[in-house]
Parts: sequence; structure tokens; C-alpha cells
Amino acid sequence: MAALDWLADRYGIRHIRISAYNLQANGIVERQHHTICDTILKACKGNHSHWLTFAPFAFWADRATTRKSTGFSPYYMVHRVEPILPFDLAMATFLVPDLTKPLSTEDLLIARARQLQKRPADLATIHNRIIASRFASACQFEKHHVNTIRNFDFAPGALVLVRSAGSDMDKTRPCYYGPMVVL
Repeated sequence: MAALDWLADRYGIRHIRISAYNLQANGIVERQHHTICDTILKACKGNHSHWLTFAPFAFWADRATTRKSTGFSPYYMVHRVEPILPFDLAMATFLVPDLTKPLSTEDLLIARARQLQKRPADLATIHNRIIASRFASACQFEKHHVNTIRNFDFAPGALVLVRSAGSDMDKTRPCYYGPMVVL
């Protein structure tokens, strides 16, 4: 905590305290961390002391790789062109202007206009793929947790247990009251 206070004072970084680790909530965010970590460790070929050398390339490759959920790479979604990787330098496309000679402002604007021309259609496609991916994820979640998902729309006359509002704070109180009848 002293280090965080020092960072806050020195660099203006504000630390937000969060709850303890929650596997279900943090799992979605941390899923990609395992992929990056495995990539770096495999690239090191067993010599883990060289991880720092391979980390930038692992992140670069991750950002330039097409995602299943969107059909595009994160780089493409931001810049509307695929990145030119070192092994792609010989490949020429109409989207990249000839960089061997200086370009006029007009030529550069034409090149940028060509790059941005299909952006609205691409964003609509990305949006549709993300929505479809979210629905597929929700269906998969429901299928996986079919035995734990409960409908809390109780009919009149049903017997239920009611959670005590203050049971988290006061351990002497019962967690649930009931059974009670739904009116």
C-alpha cells in the first residue's frame, strides 16, 4: 500500500481498491492473459529468463491475429487496415501508397480516403458478429448451467426462503427466513 501511495503522489496514479479475487467475474478478463503467458513461455523454449525479449512480439502477434468472435483483428478494427508485418513487406496492396517517393497532401488524402471508405460497412459487420457471439455465449452458458439456473418467478402459494438483508453484517442473525408463502 505504501508503494501505491508513493505512485499516487509522484505520478498522479489513483489506485482503486476492489473486492477479493472472484473467479467467475475475473475469468472473462483473464482468459486472454493465459494465452499471452503461454505464448511467451513457449517462445522462450524453456529458458524463462528471456521472457522480456519475447513479450512485445507476443502482444504484437495477439493484436494482429483475427478473433473468432468478430472475424477481424483488433488492429484492423482500430485502423481499418491489416498491419504490414515484417514478413509481409514484399506484399503490395492498393491501400498502401507508394512510400518510395514523397507524397503530396492530395495523394495522401486519397490513400486515407480509400482506407476509410469501407469503414462503416466493416463496423456494421463487426457489430453483427459481436452480437451473434454474445448470443452464442449466452446459449452456451445456459446449456452449461442448466441445472443451476432457477426461475424466480414464483406462483402464488409457493413456499420460499427469504434472504435476510442484514445477514452479511451480523453473523448472529439467520441468513434466511422461512419458509414463507408467496401471496
